[in-house]
Amino acid sequence: MTALGELCVPEGNDLLLRAYQKDVNDIRMAALIGLAHCRDRRASALLVRVLGRLPESADMRSLAARLLADLKDPRTPAPMAAALKRLQTESQSDLSLEGTAAETVMALAAIGGKDSVAAAANLLADPRPSLQKAAVQALGRLCDPGQGAAALRTAAQSKDESVSVTASLAAEHCQNLR
Repeated sequence: MTALGELCVPEGNDLLLRAYQKDVNDIRMAALIGLAHCRDRRASALLVRVLGRLPESADMRSLAARLLADLKDPRTPAPMAAALKRLQTESQSDLSLEGTAAETVMALAAIGGKDSVAAAANLLADPRPSLQKAAVQALGRLCDPGQGAAALRTAAQSKDESVSVTASLAAEHCQNLR
């Protein structure tokens, strides 16, 4: 499987896509990595679908988020933001998805754009400090002077010190970039 992901030829990518459809998670993960590595035209859409699919494991969904960050496809922030919203809700009953939500907001920060800023700012409304902190870290990477800066100012007023300190440092970092 790994060798196919190194070849990056259309026939190999087709085999990787078929391998992804198997039931064995290790094979499916290797296939996703291969498709992303080869920058197959179908990779982004498949990864967004994996990220948003409830039946997928948290590990598979986290892998999809990391691979989407590597691809930096400008078409993916809007559907990734929608998947993040679902992950936020799903993680209330499945704690393993909380980490996936955090990885997704960081993947959005790696890609950038207004949808990424909005998704990170919206995640700040979550009552869980771990997700608030992930959102602050993403906003500190995005350094948006509008909505992102306003969200960081609000987060700096948080009663949770881990969030407020991180937000203050992120705002200072972004200010120093200007």
